[in-house]
Amino acid sequence: MHDYRSHGFGKYALHYHLLWCPKEGLPIKENKLEQPLSAIIREVCRTSGYELLTLEVQPNFIHVSLSVRPTVAPADAVRTLKSLCTIRLLHLHPELKNYYSVYGSIWKKGYLVSTGKIFNPEVIWQEIDR
Repeated sequence: MHDYRSHGFGKYALHYHLLWCPKEGLPIKENKLEQPLSAIIREVCRTSGYELLTLEVQPNFIHVSLSVRPTVAPADAVRTLKSLCTIRLLHLHPELKNYYSVYGSIWKKGYLVSTGKIFNPEVIWQEIDR
């Protein structure tokens, strides 16, 4: 069964799987960025009104599963997460400013959105690698 939520006079059950990738060379493991990035994503979701269902921070991708209001487009959720994560990571880790100045961003362009409760990142990762 769905866990329906209320917004205004409507009910909804929206589940977005969002996946984006860091640029090559971003040292997520080496700089121990997994914990701060996870905390930042949790905080951004909380302040943006996104219900965080699952979170996976890997060296080659970030996977976030959200339940959001119907007024939130997936592209807006990804843009919010990527941009606020960048700002807060640069604030917490000033050494990343050199990386940012060279590459212009810490994330690859683009993202993947999938809907529904079932999601297999390994299959999706093969699609992204093409």
